[in-house]
Amino acid sequence: MGFAIRPFVAADAQALSRYFHQLSSGDRYNRFFGATVPPSPSDLKKLALPGRVKSLVAIRGNGQI
Repeated sequence: MGFAIRPFVAADAQALSRYFHQLSSGDRYNRFFGATVPPSPSDLKKLALPGRVKSLVAIRGNGQI
């Protein structure tokens, strides 16, 4: 048995949007960044810098710094 991978469709975006809007802002942050602890002050500074969010996602994606 295998599974089929289907392309991303508009309904997927709507479902994700509904899911994230029902979360609190802190939970939304943790789900997006994969964080298991509250963000540190240095993480928050990185978020404020333009162009740094992608690198922060890559670092925090596994829940570790």
